[in-house]
Amino acid sequence: MNKKNKILLLVVIAIVAVAAIIYFVIDRKEQAIFDSQNAVETVMRDDLGFEFGYTAGPDALSMVEPPVTGQPMEGAFIIMPSSEYVAFANGEDQDVGPTISLFVFRYSDNEMASTTEVLSKDEKLMTWAQENQTLTSINNATSDVVDYELDGLKGISYTAEAEYKQNIKLFRLGDRNYMFVGQYRDKGDQMDKYFEEVLSTVRFN
Repeated sequence: MNKKNKILLLVVIAIVAVAAIIYFVIDRKEQAIFDSQNAVETVMRDDLGFEFGYTAGPDALSMVEPPVTGQPMEGAFIIMPSSEYVAFANGEDQDVGPTISLFVFRYSDNEMASTTEVLSKDEKLMTWAQENQTLTSINNATSDVVDYELDGLKGISYTAEAEYKQNIKLFRLGDRNYMFVGQYRDKGDQMDKYFEEVLSTVRFN
């Protein structure tokens, strides 16, 4: 598959993932039922090589995991305020507002162009981000791309802006690329803080 087709495929998969989220939420016939207190929910996915946690509850966050049809996207997790989730599920609001997204992509060395095989891990990650700008928004970066380390794994970090401001972290481990995106309206607001909390719980296998 050539580079252009890879980019197109990633864009299509991203669109399908968003559509799946909408379908999943709208298809729910009953309002979500939560525990009376907020608590940290841990999501352990050994099959995807990582785990993470988030504060779940009526006054905190809810998560949906849309179905993924296959490679190169292997996993997608969308976290949003519970109040927004319930309003959207009940048809009261068509916009869930800023969300936290965690995506996992399969991208082996064999799938890379021969010219990139000699690149370092960081260079491969940057090449992937630039080849898939529609997905990674690196072409809309509003900050410098800087080194970033999470759970001992080195990656890159930058901010971008579309409908909402975005804090984007990219990592490469083995044959997988991880993209974590925190959307927010203003720096330091609640969703921005929630994203930092989620990042603090990430563990790579």
